[in-house]
Amino acid sequence: FLLKSFQEGEWRFNVPVLWDNYTTISGWQPVPAWNHPALFIRGGDSSYLDNSYRDALLQQFPAAQAHVIGGAGHWVHAEKPDAVLRSVRRFFAL
Repeated sequence: FLLKSFQEGEWRFNVPVLWDNYTTISGWQPVPAWNHPALFIRGGDSSYLDNSYRDALLQQFPAAQAHVIGGAGHWVHAEKPDAVLRSVRRFFAL
C-alpha cells in the first residue's frame, strides 16, 4: 500500500503523521446503523477485508449488498475498473 504512494523519491502523503496516528485511524469507528442501500465491493484476491468483518458490516449496514470481483486485489478499482463500474451500475439500477 505505502509503495503505491511513493513516486520519484517522494511520498505522496505525510507518512510521519500517518505513522504517529495509526492506532487512531486504523480502528473501526462504530456509527449508527445505516438502514439504506449500500454496496461493498471487494477484490477476490484481497485479504484486506476478510469474512471476519461480515457480521460487523451487516450490523451497521443491514441493507447492504456485497460484490466480490475475482482476479482483483485490494486496489480492485484500479485492477478491474470495468467490473467495478458494472457492479456500481447494477446497484444504482435497483
